Amino acid sequence: MRLLNKLIIGLLFFLSNPTSAEIPTHRAMLFDYGFYAPYSQEYVHQYYIHKQTITKSEFAPPVIFKNIEYKKEEPASIATWSLFFLLQTADVWSTNEGMAYDCVYELNPLLPAVPEVYEMVALKTIILGSLLKSINKHHTITNDMLMPTIMISAIVVHNNMRVIDRAKKRCNKR
Repeated sequence: MRLLNKLIIGLLFFLSNPTSAEIPTHRAMLFDYGFYAPYSQEYVHQYYIHKQTITKSEFAPPVIFKNIEYKKEEPASIATWSLFFLLQTADVWSTNEGMAYDCVYELNPLLPAVPEVYEMVALKTIILGSLLKSINKHHTITNDMLMPTIMISAIVVHNNMRVIDRAKKRCNKR
């Protein structure tokens, strides 16, 4: 299905490149549905208002991209990275504390039902390390990029602590 979508998009892109002074029929149809790229606003305006032949010399990138300023992204702060690693450590610690009770089991399918600390650390290192390395290869990792992971990790640690509190009341130690 993805291949079919790519082929259709590629075909539309190929067909959308103007080769004559007139707007191709398929492009006119796309204009009517609101797809104007890669034509300028003036070009589109002339199509709708005057319905006249447009010359190739008026082909231009869309106006909205002319005045965009490049803004260098700030890398994630030391405080954000510290919070990220603190929550990863808290997740391993709270999971390990929960494993001390006979009614608590790990739900992560990549880990055994009662994982050891080294297994949890290895999994986190492999998964998060690979992911962060891959992202950092193409983008600067920013505070905003780390925030969703920090929020999810905080929820996971909170849930682990609730599980431990319930286990203390209802379960036996292993």
